[in-house]
Amino acid sequence: MDYRHKPPRRGVNFGRRSGVNIQRRLTAWTPIRYVNRAYSRATLATLYRMAGVGLVTPLRDGMNLVAKEFVASQNPDDPGVLVLSRFAGAARELDTALIVNPFDVDQITDALDQALAMPLEERRARYETMMAQLVEHDVHAWRDAFLDALQQRDGVFAASPPMAAE
Repeated sequence: MDYRHKPPRRGVNFGRRSGVNIQRRLTAWTPIRYVNRAYSRATLATLYRMAGVGLVTPLRDGMNLVAKEFVASQNPDDPGVLVLSRFAGAARELDTALIVNPFDVDQITDALDQALAMPLEERRARYETMMAQLVEHDVHAWRDAFLDALQQRDGVFAASPPMAAE
């Protein structure tokens, strides 16, 4: 069996185990759908914009751009809610997202329920705070901070002196 093509068990079973799909199921709508395929950027942005909730739950730091792309793709008049793993580095920046422990299925279920029931004004306020963070800390700000750190003699990213030939 080729395990590289086998979908992760957690992603496939979450909707069924948590009861979210059962509680929220309508005739032609499944709230949580696991899809394991690539999409074009335009299609992905459209899917993010259509989503009422973005669930980004890496088990260790990662997927920061997914969380940021979800926020940036939202309709400011009717934004979705970001549910984000506390282990994602973006959780420190996007702190008005609903932050969860990805190992706690009950906590994720509660956050999804809260997100789906969240009033429009609260969704807008959370979205506006996260967008302000993204606008202020864009790729140019990241680049400048990184280059500044490289220039610091005692900084974490300080370059080592060239090795002498022996």
